[in-house]
This record gives sequence, structure tokens and C-alpha cells, in this order.
Amino acid sequence: MGGRLRRGDLTALARLPRARAYGVLARLQRRRWYRPLARRLTGPLDAREATMAEDREVRERWPREGHAASGPHSQVTTYVALAGERVVGWCYLQRNDEDTVFPGYVLAGIYVRARHRGLGLARQLMHVLIDCAAHEGALDVLLVVDEANMAAINLYASMGFTVAVDPPWTTRMEEVQRRYGVRRVVMRMPLRG
Repeated sequence: MGGRLRRGDLTALARLPRARAYGVLARLQRRRWYRPLARRLTGPLDAREATMAEDREVRERWPREGHAASGPHSQVTTYVALAGERVVGWCYLQRNDEDTVFPGYVLAGIYVRARHRGLGLARQLMHVLIDCAAHEGALDVLLVVDEANMAAINLYASMGFTVAVDPPWTTRMEEVQRRYGVRRVVMRMPLRG
């Protein structure tokens, strides 16, 4: 595809199989002109704590993207990204007590629907979540990310997260790799000096 989008391009895109269409969309989202154009077409974007109805919608409508399980030792808050009135992304702040594998404040999942990526919604969600954790007195926020997910790692690093190399985290991630065959890293963002 050249630098200019033509009228028939969107019609042709609609006919492609979904996986191929998302590949084309991902390439378009990397273009310099995409974000300003998409923001104008999408309308107002916002990120905030979910209402009870929005939390229920996230859990019911997109269960395969996962929800942070809040067991007896944690509490979870859902934050949503909105395009107008529609939920198009979410993240979870999990507050764990000392009896869990990852005690403290944990970003337990983040997701933005493919057609709304590249608009800064993940960053907005993260800012809302981090502000909430800081307001509640958290010392830091942790997250776990697949080592191969460089887009996410770059986003987290740009916001101040660094790879946590403390023995409890590295030991746990080695266990995860042995058990599931997936390499993950723990990242930490200090909230107070």
C-alpha cells in the first residue's frame, strides 16, 4: 500500500479474512498520519475507572482476554478506555497482600481492541491506573509481560518501568518458563523516591 489511502481500499480491506485485515490495520497504524486521522474519525477518547456495568461488560463480552482473578488475598479494580460511550479497552489494578506471589500493586492485564490501537489509549489507561495506585500510597507497581511482546515492553519502559531482577521475581519467572514454556519478565515502576 502506498502512502495514500483510496476510497476502494477500505472496501477491499473489509473483504479480507480477519487475521489478514488486522495485519493490514497494524501496518496502517504505524504510519505517521494514522493517529491524527483516526482520532478525528473516532471522536472523544477517555480512560477512567469502570462503572459496575462496564466492569460486567468487560468480563462477559471479552472473557478470553482474561480477567485478573481476585482471590482471598487480592482486590481488583477495572479501568476502561472509551471511544465515545463504547468500551474499547481495559486494564486491571490488582492489590495483593503479602500472602501472594506478587505482593503489592500489580497491573494484572491490559487490552485495547485492535481497531483502536495506536491512539494512545493503553498509555491513558496506564496513567489512570498509576495515578490511582500512587493516590492509595503504593510504593511501586509491578507487571508481568511476555518477553517477546516488545511493543508492550517499550510502552512500559517509556512510562518508567524497568525490568525487576530481584531473586524472588526471577525465580518465579524461571518456574513459569519451565512449566508453560513462555518467557516472561517482571517490570517495576517506583512511585516514591
